[in-house]
Amino acid sequence: MVRKLSKKILLFHDIDGRIYFKAIEALSLESGIKLEILFLFPLRKILADIIKRRTLDNLSICLKSFIEYINLFFKRDLTIVIGCKPFHKRLRVFNLLKNRHDLIYHTSWPYWDKFKLKNKNFYDNFKAIVTVLESSERSIRKSIDYRGPIRTIPHVVDLPLFSGIKEIDNKILFVGRLEECKGVEILISFSNSLLFKNYEISVIGKGKLKQKIEDSENIKYFGFIDDKKKLTEIYRNNSFLFVPSIKNNEWEELFGIVIIEAMSQGLIVISSNHIGPRNIITDGVDGFLVDSWEIDKLSSIMKREDLHQISMNAIRASAKFSIKNIKNSWKELFNL
Repeated sequence: MVRKLSKKILLFHDIDGRIYFKAIEALSLESGIKLEILFLFPLRKILADIIKRRTLDNLSICLKSFIEYINLFFKRDLTIVIGCKPFHKRLRVFNLLKNRHDLIYHTSWPYWDKFKLKNKNFYDNFKAIVTVLESSERSIRKSIDYRGPIRTIPHVVDLPLFSGIKEIDNKILFVGRLEECKGVEILISFSNSLLFKNYEISVIGKGKLKQKIEDSENIKYFGFIDDKKKLTEIYRNNSFLFVPSIKNNEWEELFGIVIIEAMSQGLIVISSNHIGPRNIITDGVDGFLVDSWEIDKLSSIMKREDLHQISMNAIRASAKFSIKNIKNSWKELFNL
Protein backbone atom coordinates (compact mmCIF):
# COMPACT_ATOMS: atom_id res chain seq x y z
CA MET A 1 0.00 0.00 0.00
CA VAL A 2 1.30 3.46 -0.87
CA ARG A 3 1.37 6.41 1.48
CA LYS A 4 -1.72 8.59 1.53
CA LEU A 5 -1.60 10.77 -1.58
CA SER A 6 -0.66 14.35 -0.83
CA LYS A 7 0.09 16.31 -4.00
CA LYS A 8 -0.06 14.80 -7.44
CA ILE A 9 -0.11 11.58 -9.45
CA LEU A 10 2.25 11.34 -12.40
CA LEU A 11 1.44 8.59 -14.86
CA PHE A 12 4.19 7.74 -17.35
CA HIS A 13 3.16 5.34 -20.13
CA ASP A 14 5.18 3.98 -23.05
CA ILE A 15 2.31 4.42 -25.54
CA ASP A 16 -0.55 6.73 -24.58
CA GLY A 17 -2.01 6.32 -21.11
CA ARG A 18 -4.96 8.59 -21.79
CA ILE A 19 -7.07 5.72 -23.11
CA TYR A 20 -6.17 3.26 -20.33
CA PHE A 21 -6.58 5.23 -17.10
CA LYS A 22 -10.08 6.69 -17.17
CA ALA A 23 -10.69 5.39 -13.64
CA ILE A 24 -7.68 7.29 -12.24
CA GLU A 25 -8.89 10.41 -14.06
CA ALA A 26 -12.28 10.02 -12.36
CA LEU A 27 -10.59 9.48 -9.00
CA SER A 28 -8.49 12.60 -9.53
CA LEU A 29 -11.61 14.69 -10.14
CA GLU A 30 -13.32 13.18 -7.11
CA SER A 31 -10.40 13.64 -4.70
CA GLY A 32 -9.05 16.94 -6.01
CA ILE A 33 -5.58 15.44 -6.46
CA LYS A 34 -3.88 16.59 -9.66
CA LEU A 35 -3.17 13.98 -12.33
CA GLU A 36 -0.71 14.28 -15.19
CA ILE A 37 -0.72 11.57 -17.90
CA LEU A 38 2.63 11.70 -19.66
CA PHE A 39 4.75 9.91 -22.25
CA LEU A 40 7.54 7.75 -20.84
CA PHE A 41 9.57 8.26 -24.03
CA PRO A 42 8.65 11.79 -25.20
CA LEU A 43 11.45 12.18 -27.77
CA ARG A 44 10.56 8.86 -29.38
CA LYS A 45 6.90 9.92 -29.51
CA ILE A 46 7.75 13.23 -31.25
CA LEU A 47 9.91 11.46 -33.85
CA ALA A 48 7.21 8.82 -34.46
CA ASP A 49 4.57 11.53 -34.96
CA ILE A 50 6.77 13.39 -37.44
CA ILE A 51 7.82 10.32 -39.43
CA LYS A 52 4.60 8.28 -39.41
CA ARG A 53 1.83 10.82 -38.96
CA ARG A 54 3.51 14.05 -40.15
CA THR A 55 2.10 15.96 -37.21
CA LEU A 56 3.18 17.60 -33.97
CA ASP A 57 -0.17 17.20 -32.20
CA ASN A 58 1.50 15.71 -29.11
CA LEU A 59 4.37 18.21 -28.89
CA SER A 60 3.06 20.05 -25.82
CA ILE A 61 2.44 16.90 -23.78
CA CYS A 62 5.85 15.54 -24.84
CA LEU A 63 7.56 18.73 -23.64
CA LYS A 64 5.61 18.55 -20.39
CA SER A 65 6.64 14.89 -20.01
CA PHE A 66 10.30 15.79 -20.39
CA ILE A 67 10.06 18.64 -17.87
CA GLU A 68 8.20 16.53 -15.30
CA TYR A 69 10.74 13.73 -15.77
CA ILE A 70 13.61 16.08 -14.89
CA ASN A 71 11.67 17.59 -11.98
CA LEU A 72 11.29 14.17 -10.35
CA PHE A 73 14.87 14.47 -9.11
CA PHE A 74 14.09 17.74 -7.32
CA LYS A 75 10.58 17.11 -5.94
CA ARG A 76 9.32 14.75 -3.24
CA ASP A 77 6.30 12.75 -2.15
CA LEU A 78 4.66 12.18 -5.53
CA THR A 79 2.91 8.99 -6.60
CA ILE A 80 4.36 7.81 -9.90
CA VAL A 81 2.68 5.11 -12.00
CA ILE A 82 4.93 3.68 -14.75
CA GLY A 83 3.59 1.53 -17.58
CA CYS A 84 6.09 -0.15 -19.88
CA LYS A 85 7.66 -3.48 -20.84
CA PRO A 86 8.77 -5.56 -17.82
CA PHE A 87 12.39 -4.99 -16.75
CA HIS A 88 12.84 -2.11 -19.16
CA LYS A 89 16.09 -0.22 -18.56
CA ARG A 90 14.16 3.04 -17.99
CA LEU A 91 12.78 1.48 -14.79
CA ARG A 92 16.32 1.50 -13.39
CA VAL A 93 16.23 5.29 -13.54
CA PHE A 94 12.99 5.35 -11.56
CA ASN A 95 14.59 3.01 -9.04
CA LEU A 96 16.92 5.90 -8.16
CA LEU A 97 13.87 7.82 -6.95
CA LYS A 98 12.76 5.22 -4.42
CA ASN A 99 13.40 7.47 -1.40
CA ARG A 100 11.72 10.50 -2.95
CA HIS A 101 8.47 9.13 -4.35
CA ASP A 102 6.05 6.20 -4.26
CA LEU A 103 6.60 4.07 -7.37
CA ILE A 104 3.88 1.84 -8.84
CA TYR A 105 4.52 -0.42 -11.82
CA HIS A 106 1.66 -1.06 -14.25
CA THR A 107 1.63 -3.96 -16.72
CA SER A 108 -0.56 -6.11 -18.93
CA TRP A 109 2.22 -8.57 -19.84
CA PRO A 110 1.05 -12.12 -18.95
CA TYR A 111 4.17 -14.25 -19.52
CA TRP A 112 6.70 -13.25 -16.89
CA ASP A 113 8.10 -16.77 -16.76
CA LYS A 114 9.57 -16.26 -20.26
CA PHE A 115 12.11 -13.73 -19.01
CA LYS A 116 15.58 -15.07 -18.16
CA LEU A 117 15.78 -13.27 -14.86
CA LYS A 118 19.14 -12.28 -13.46
CA ASN A 119 17.58 -10.23 -10.69
CA LYS A 120 14.31 -11.48 -9.21
CA ASN A 121 14.36 -8.51 -6.80
CA PHE A 122 14.21 -5.96 -9.61
CA TYR A 123 10.93 -4.46 -8.36
CA ASP A 124 11.76 -4.25 -4.66
CA ASN A 125 11.77 -0.43 -4.76
CA PHE A 126 8.23 -0.30 -6.10
CA LYS A 127 5.41 0.15 -3.60
CA ALA A 128 2.99 -1.93 -5.68
CA ILE A 129 2.59 -3.77 -8.97
CA VAL A 130 -0.72 -3.39 -10.81
CA THR A 131 -1.73 -5.77 -13.58
CA VAL A 132 -4.59 -5.61 -16.05
CA LEU A 133 -5.07 -9.40 -16.25
CA GLU A 134 -5.46 -11.96 -13.49
CA SER A 135 -3.19 -14.20 -15.57
CA SER A 136 -0.48 -11.55 -15.30
CA GLU A 137 -0.80 -11.44 -11.51
CA ARG A 138 -0.42 -15.20 -11.24
CA SER A 139 2.60 -15.17 -13.53
CA ILE A 140 4.29 -12.39 -11.55
CA ARG A 141 3.80 -14.19 -8.24
CA LYS A 142 5.43 -17.32 -9.68
CA SER A 143 8.29 -15.58 -11.46
CA ILE A 144 9.78 -12.88 -9.22
CA ASP A 145 10.54 -12.35 -5.55
CA TYR A 146 8.29 -9.45 -4.62
CA ARG A 147 6.79 -8.87 -1.20
CA GLY A 148 4.69 -5.80 -1.93
CA PRO A 149 1.04 -5.78 -3.01
CA ILE A 150 0.20 -7.13 -6.47
CA ARG A 151 -3.25 -6.09 -7.63
CA THR A 152 -5.30 -6.86 -10.73
CA ILE A 153 -7.09 -3.67 -11.79
CA PRO A 154 -8.59 -3.99 -15.30
CA HIS A 155 -9.34 -1.27 -17.80
CA VAL A 156 -12.78 0.32 -17.74
CA VAL A 157 -15.95 0.56 -19.78
CA ASP A 158 -16.46 4.25 -20.43
CA LEU A 159 -19.90 3.82 -21.98
CA PRO A 160 -23.38 3.73 -20.39
CA LEU A 161 -24.67 0.16 -20.05
CA PHE A 162 -27.37 -0.87 -22.50
CA SER A 163 -30.72 -1.42 -20.80
CA GLY A 164 -33.54 -3.51 -22.11
CA ILE A 165 -33.62 -6.56 -24.37
CA LYS A 166 -31.34 -6.32 -27.37
CA GLU A 167 -32.59 -7.43 -30.76
CA ILE A 168 -30.24 -10.02 -32.28
CA ASP A 169 -29.99 -9.61 -36.04
CA ASN A 170 -27.43 -10.15 -38.80
CA LYS A 171 -25.10 -7.23 -38.09
CA ILE A 172 -21.40 -7.87 -37.37
CA LEU A 173 -18.93 -5.26 -36.13
CA PHE A 174 -15.14 -5.08 -36.02
CA VAL A 175 -13.38 -2.35 -34.02
CA GLY A 176 -9.59 -2.10 -33.94
CA ARG A 177 -6.33 -1.59 -35.80
CA LEU A 178 -6.55 -2.54 -39.46
CA GLU A 179 -3.51 -4.79 -39.42
CA GLU A 180 -2.81 -8.40 -40.29
CA CYS A 181 -2.40 -9.50 -36.66
CA LYS A 182 -5.91 -8.26 -35.92
CA GLY A 183 -7.38 -10.72 -38.42
CA VAL A 184 -8.54 -8.16 -40.97
CA GLU A 185 -7.93 -10.59 -43.85
CA ILE A 186 -10.21 -13.10 -42.10
CA LEU A 187 -12.91 -10.46 -41.92
CA ILE A 188 -12.57 -9.67 -45.62
CA SER A 189 -12.82 -13.37 -46.54
CA PHE A 190 -16.01 -13.67 -44.47
CA SER A 191 -17.50 -10.69 -46.28
CA ASN A 192 -17.02 -12.54 -49.58
CA SER A 193 -18.44 -15.86 -48.33
CA LEU A 194 -21.85 -17.07 -49.45
CA LEU A 195 -22.59 -18.18 -45.87
CA PHE A 196 -22.32 -14.54 -44.81
CA LYS A 197 -24.13 -13.01 -47.77
CA ASN A 198 -27.08 -12.09 -45.54
CA TYR A 199 -24.90 -10.51 -42.86
CA GLU A 200 -23.94 -6.84 -42.70
CA ILE A 201 -20.30 -6.34 -41.71
CA SER A 202 -19.13 -2.95 -40.40
CA VAL A 203 -15.59 -1.86 -39.56
CA ILE A 204 -14.24 0.92 -37.34
CA GLY A 205 -10.51 1.61 -37.20
CA LYS A 206 -7.41 2.69 -39.06
CA GLY A 207 -4.16 1.06 -40.12
CA LYS A 208 -2.10 -0.40 -42.94
CA LEU A 209 -4.96 -2.46 -44.38
CA LYS A 210 -7.38 0.46 -44.58
CA GLN A 211 -7.37 0.42 -48.39
CA LYS A 212 -8.31 -3.26 -48.49
CA ILE A 213 -11.28 -2.56 -46.24
CA GLU A 214 -12.34 0.41 -48.37
CA ASP A 215 -12.07 -1.74 -51.50
CA SER A 216 -14.28 -4.49 -50.03
CA GLU A 217 -17.73 -4.13 -51.55
CA ASN A 218 -19.45 -6.05 -48.76
CA ILE A 219 -17.98 -4.11 -45.82
CA LYS A 220 -19.34 -0.84 -44.46
CA TYR A 221 -16.35 1.24 -43.34
CA PHE A 222 -16.83 4.02 -40.77
CA GLY A 223 -13.18 5.07 -40.51
CA PHE A 224 -11.61 5.82 -37.12
CA ILE A 225 -14.06 7.01 -34.45
CA ASP A 226 -13.09 8.32 -31.02
CA ASP A 227 -16.39 10.08 -30.26
CA LYS A 228 -17.93 7.95 -27.48
CA LYS A 229 -21.50 8.96 -28.27
CA LYS A 230 -21.19 7.98 -31.93
CA LEU A 231 -19.31 4.79 -31.01
CA THR A 232 -22.05 3.79 -28.57
CA GLU A 233 -24.67 4.34 -31.27
CA ILE A 234 -22.82 2.06 -33.68
CA TYR A 235 -22.32 -0.62 -31.03
CA ARG A 236 -26.04 -0.59 -30.26
CA ASN A 237 -26.87 -0.94 -33.95
CA ASN A 238 -24.92 -4.23 -34.18
CA SER A 239 -25.37 -7.70 -32.69
CA PHE A 240 -21.96 -9.37 -32.93
CA LEU A 241 -18.39 -8.22 -32.38
CA PHE A 242 -15.70 -10.21 -34.16
CA VAL A 243 -12.19 -10.24 -32.65
CA PRO A 244 -10.32 -12.54 -35.08
CA SER A 245 -6.81 -11.76 -33.77
CA ILE A 246 -3.91 -13.90 -34.97
CA LYS A 247 -1.24 -14.94 -32.47
CA ASN A 248 2.42 -14.80 -33.49
CA ASN A 249 5.78 -15.16 -31.71
CA GLU A 250 5.71 -11.57 -30.47
CA TRP A 251 2.04 -10.75 -29.91
CA GLU A 252 -1.39 -11.98 -28.97
CA GLU A 253 -4.56 -10.18 -27.95
CA LEU A 254 -4.29 -8.94 -24.37
CA PHE A 255 -7.00 -6.93 -22.61
CA GLY A 256 -9.25 -5.66 -25.40
CA ILE A 257 -11.15 -2.57 -24.30
CA VAL A 258 -13.39 -2.97 -27.35
CA ILE A 259 -14.50 -6.34 -25.95
CA ILE A 260 -15.85 -4.91 -22.72
CA GLU A 261 -17.31 -1.92 -24.56
CA ALA A 262 -19.21 -4.24 -26.91
CA MET A 263 -20.38 -6.46 -24.06
CA SER A 264 -21.71 -3.40 -22.23
CA GLN A 265 -23.95 -2.73 -25.23
CA GLY A 266 -25.23 -6.30 -25.40
CA LEU A 267 -23.16 -7.42 -28.37
CA ILE A 268 -22.21 -11.09 -28.55
CA VAL A 269 -18.44 -11.17 -28.75
CA ILE A 270 -16.78 -13.93 -30.76
CA SER A 271 -13.05 -13.74 -30.13
CA SER A 272 -9.89 -15.67 -30.81
CA ASN A 273 -8.99 -17.75 -27.77
CA HIS A 274 -6.12 -15.53 -26.64
CA ILE A 275 -5.06 -14.82 -23.07
CA GLY A 276 -6.70 -11.39 -22.87
CA PRO A 277 -10.17 -12.39 -24.04
CA ARG A 278 -9.96 -15.52 -21.82
CA ASN A 279 -9.68 -13.18 -18.82
CA ILE A 280 -12.87 -11.39 -19.86
CA ILE A 281 -15.18 -13.86 -21.59
CA THR A 282 -16.69 -17.01 -20.10
CA ASP A 283 -17.00 -19.17 -23.20
CA GLY A 284 -20.59 -20.03 -24.09
CA VAL A 285 -21.95 -17.93 -21.21
CA ASP A 286 -21.35 -14.26 -22.03
CA GLY A 287 -19.50 -14.64 -25.34
CA PHE A 288 -17.49 -17.12 -27.36
CA LEU A 289 -13.81 -18.06 -27.63
CA VAL A 290 -12.72 -19.86 -30.78
CA ASP A 291 -9.44 -21.60 -31.60
CA SER A 292 -9.98 -21.31 -35.34
CA TRP A 293 -12.15 -19.22 -37.63
CA GLU A 294 -13.86 -21.74 -39.89
CA ILE A 295 -16.86 -20.16 -41.55
CA ASP A 296 -19.14 -23.13 -40.76
CA LYS A 297 -18.26 -22.93 -37.05
CA LEU A 298 -18.97 -19.20 -36.90
CA SER A 299 -22.23 -19.61 -38.74
CA SER A 300 -23.32 -22.30 -36.27
CA ILE A 301 -22.53 -20.09 -33.27
CA MET A 302 -24.49 -17.19 -34.72
CA LYS A 303 -27.59 -19.35 -35.16
CA ARG A 304 -27.78 -20.57 -31.55
CA GLU A 305 -31.12 -20.26 -29.80
CA ASP A 306 -29.69 -18.82 -26.56
CA LEU A 307 -28.14 -15.66 -28.05
CA HIS A 308 -30.53 -13.33 -26.22
CA GLN A 309 -29.47 -14.83 -22.90
CA ILE A 310 -25.80 -14.56 -23.82
CA SER A 311 -26.35 -10.91 -24.73
CA MET A 312 -27.92 -10.22 -21.33
CA ASN A 313 -25.10 -12.10 -19.58
CA ALA A 314 -22.57 -9.98 -21.46
CA ILE A 315 -24.14 -6.76 -20.19
CA ARG A 316 -24.10 -8.06 -16.61
CA ALA A 317 -20.50 -9.27 -16.90
CA SER A 318 -19.31 -5.92 -18.24
CA ALA A 319 -20.68 -4.06 -15.20
CA LYS A 320 -17.67 -5.10 -13.10
CA PHE A 321 -15.51 -2.98 -15.45
CA SER A 322 -17.45 0.20 -14.73
CA ILE A 323 -15.52 3.36 -13.88
CA LYS A 324 -17.05 3.29 -10.39
CA ASN A 325 -15.79 -0.21 -9.60
CA ILE A 326 -12.33 0.24 -11.10
CA LYS A 327 -12.00 3.68 -9.53
CA ASN A 328 -12.61 2.15 -6.10
CA SER A 329 -9.84 -0.40 -6.71
CA TRP A 330 -7.36 2.41 -7.44
CA LYS A 331 -8.70 4.37 -4.48
CA GLU A 332 -7.92 1.46 -2.15
CA LEU A 333 -4.44 1.05 -3.59
CA PHE A 334 -3.69 4.76 -3.27
CA ASN A 335 -4.88 4.67 0.36
CA LEU A 336 -7.43 7.45 -0.15
